[in-house]
Amino acid sequence: MLDAHSPILEARARVGTASQPKELDSTAFSGVDEPILYGAIGECATVSLGPYIILLWRTSVIMQGVLWCEAAFERVTTERAEGPLGVFVVMEPSCDITTPPDVRTRSGNMLKSNEPRIQRAAVVFEREGFAMTVLRSVITAINVASRVRFQNSVFSDTGKAADWLVTQEMRDSSAIRARHLLLLLNQMRRL
Repeated sequence: MLDAHSPILEARARVGTASQPKELDSTAFSGVDEPILYGAIGECATVSLGPYIILLWRTSVIMQGVLWCEAAFERVTTERAEGPLGVFVVMEPSCDITTPPDVRTRSGNMLKSNEPRIQRAAVVFEREGFAMTVLRSVITAINVASRVRFQNSVFSDTGKAADWLVTQEMRDSSAIRARHLLLLLNQMRRL
């Protein structure tokens, strides 16, 4: 049951403005679940599509993105009482990866509380070279230290990440394929 302090209600209150509502084109998703937009601002955007939660970090990692992800997890786990979930996180090249401690803590708690349902998480840093190597090492160290029990991997290419994320078990529980995730990600970039 949603109360006045529910992350879903908080997230809904921040989606778009009266003069410029932010919307997704759901016509491209016929035959699969309709995408749900939790919010989109300059820094980030969060959407769910069936059993997948997609978070796009554009310029910085902020609390609002985590709040929208919490709302997405709340909705998806309520609507899909069983079955695996996938998490698709994309950090654009211009994104400052410096994360405030409260944001790190809250996002860690969110992942930990949803860990039993998460089958896989793909993190994409759209960067190449040494920066990508350093980021991959940091993410690996965090995952080892936090003892996450779901599969996760770091990529520099969104297509490879989406292919890896959509496993056979995920395909068995949903008609969504990697191409749907990439199409949705492209829409999110325009919001």
